[in-house]
Amino acid sequence: SGTLLNAIYEALEDKYRIDSIRNGNRIDLSSFHRNLLENVMWGFDALRYAVQMASLNLVFRNPTQPISDMNFYAMPLGVRELPNGKEEVVLGSLDFFRRRFVLPIFGTTGPAEKVAAVDIEGTQLPIPLFDVIIMNPPFTRATGRGGKEGGGLFGFILDKKTREKVLKEYNKVRDTTRNLLRDVVDTLKRKYKHVSLISSERSFMNIGQAGEGLLFLHLAHRLLKENGKIAFVLPKSLLSGASWFLARALLAHKYHVEYIVVSYDGENGYNFSESTSLSEALIVARKLNNNAEETFTKFVMMLRKPKTAFEAISLAKAIIRANDGEIISIGESIALVSKVSRRKLIEKIDNWGRFVAFPERFLNKFVLDLEDGNLFGKQIPMCMLGDLVDIGIDAHQFHDLFQKVDKKVPGSYPTIYGGGEEQRTFMKASFNAYIAPQNEKAEKIFKEKASILLVPDRIRITTAHVISLLCDEPTLSNIFYAIRIKEPEYDLLDYYKALCVWMNSTFSILLMLANRQETEGGWIRLKMTHWRLQKVLDIRNVGHEAIKRLANLFDEISRKKMRRLPQQYDPDNPDPVRLQIDKGVLDTLGIQVSDQELLDLYRKIYEAFKQWLFKQQV
Repeated sequence: SGTLLNAIYEALEDKYRIDSIRNGNRIDLSSFHRNLLENVMWGFDALRYAVQMASLNLVFRNPTQPISDMNFYAMPLGVRELPNGKEEVVLGSLDFFRRRFVLPIFGTTGPAEKVAAVDIEGTQLPIPLFDVIIMNPPFTRATGRGGKEGGGLFGFILDKKTREKVLKEYNKVRDTTRNLLRDVVDTLKRKYKHVSLISSERSFMNIGQAGEGLLFLHLAHRLLKENGKIAFVLPKSLLSGASWFLARALLAHKYHVEYIVVSYDGENGYNFSESTSLSEALIVARKLNNNAEETFTKFVMMLRKPKTAFEAISLAKAIIRANDGEIISIGESIALVSKVSRRKLIEKIDNWGRFVAFPERFLNKFVLDLEDGNLFGKQIPMCMLGDLVDIGIDAHQFHDLFQKVDKKVPGSYPTIYGGGEEQRTFMKASFNAYIAPQNEKAEKIFKEKASILLVPDRIRITTAHVISLLCDEPTLSNIFYAIRIKEPEYDLLDYYKALCVWMNSTFSILLMLANRQETEGGWIRLKMTHWRLQKVLDIRNVGHEAIKRLANLFDEISRKKMRRLPQQYDPDNPDPVRLQIDKGVLDTLGIQVSDQELLDLYRKIYEAFKQWLFKQQV
């Protein structure tokens, strides 16, 4: 129905009225209306009826004013036949990667027709560079969604051959975009050494599951004037997803990222667009040639989203004026604002989600300090998990290499199969199935990658009790990653126990949640790349005595049942096993913290969970 275009219209009309009054000019809404629709606003959509609805809604804002021309187009997607008898694939708006004009072409959705108040024959109209591009692009993953009939990328194209041709052309655009954005990363690497380390992760240098959203962001960049602005609604995984790293590199290098807005409104949703309930982020950025180091980004956490346009406009104006750490309340809406320098954005380019990890400012600072090794004012040795361990295989590799069997057969291995709550209750794991290698390669991989220590791929916060599991014998799993310590010393088993205890401490859980890729609220994921970059206690540098104490602590608590994660932090009734773990870790590290200080931390975590999860709370 043209929600974005109508919002633009309202904002510009509001500005026009204010400026006219301020400058003593006559307000001529008819001329404003005609000029806006004929000369200023452009709109593109893959659905013809959507373009027609949007244009009608805009025309009826001043129905008595004649409009002779509008720049709203339905962009077809599919295959068209050329006059010479050959075929050409058209990719909707993504065609602007190849040509900067609109053609009167035909595809699976019909002709690309200009919508106007009078009939006009389609022409090869050049597309200008824009001052502002606002978009809520398709989020479809590049890999599609397997197993769903008619699903996947371009699954609505029923003709198999047509779909194959469209996918082939789409992949060319995708590969070109990836290569161009890799050049952006190379430029950042020359200036910031840590970017070289992060970009060495292979998944960071591919588009992967970012899909069409990243392509549209790059297209907007190419069609935007210098000093122009983009405003995009994208999946929240833009902030932390490995597949979105190239997008973060583009934004960090070519833009002043002015605002990043996320929702922690568990009651009214984590989204900003009407078509999804998944977690989203709103990005507002200005394109600059030379990004000054002193620029700042305002991260905005919506604790309660506005429900009316008036409330939203008032809230936006207050956010623009807001200082670091300010809480803004307009009507029923509430927002928490924090400021982050551009240099810090680039330093933490692997994961911008850490700046809005919790709807609570103290916890976000606590996590940033802990990443640097500062725990309650004392310095502790920290390292990236990838420096300490080798991480096994992912779910795709698991299913390609192994076959699940319900009972033990010759040559099979015990495993933890599936991610039910019963598999996440105790730190000491229990096997529930067996797997048989399908070939010699699988047998070799099992011997090289299997481990007794596991960390999860996907986590539902409301049903998880523990994070890391320790098994009786080495295994691989379809829902957990096996991690093997690279350089064992002393008793290897004690090192695994010590690391398992740390991974289940509050301090490690906070770091893990700050590193998450969020799908919807408390349904989160940490892929292999996230775990490699995850900050953990460097057990190589805490001393043998500390390792032994942590191992003994594991033996004491490994079969004790803990509550579900959010309930562990009830400050009025904290989980006794949770207290035992955290106090044991602090004592081992020589950190003196009063019971009240620890309960104060629990209270903040508990309140953050309540705000974040709300209806998901169990």
